[in-house]
Amino acid sequence: PLAGCAQFMVTTEKADKIIAEHHEALLKRGFYLIKSLRGFASGKDQLTLLPTNSRNEVFAAAQTNGANSDVYPVDVVRWFEELEKSQPFLLTGAGHDWCEGRFTTPLKDSRKLAKKMYDFCSDIVDQGVGDVARLALELKKTQRFYFWWD
Repeated sequence: PLAGCAQFMVTTEKADKIIAEHHEALLKRGFYLIKSLRGFASGKDQLTLLPTNSRNEVFAAAQTNGANSDVYPVDVVRWFEELEKSQPFLLTGAGHDWCEGRFTTPLKDSRKLAKKMYDFCSDIVDQGVGDVARLALELKKTQRFYFWWD
């Protein structure tokens, strides 16, 4: 874990607003603001401010992985480095077995991206939207992604 992190709990609605308003400005100053715990049942999320502007250091601090699907932290870093080359994005949340973010440019090919995402994390379809075509539509509509591994 990175030294000097700060964490705080806020309502989910407020967490999303804080990230939307401050994420990019903090990145420019060398800090990564992410959602680090999603409180689905409680309605409160944990935000973490990390003293880095490196997405890879955020993944390392969270140890984001899908070990039960043979996806380890190094695989997560590598996959997102490749994604960044073709489809720029901002990471806005990360935890032990999940991550989320938003694309910063219009999607070039949402169907191809959805298939690539499904190959990386099948739970987003199998336990989520139901099929790759729906995932492609959701990506195009929201410009956001959410991965989780159970």
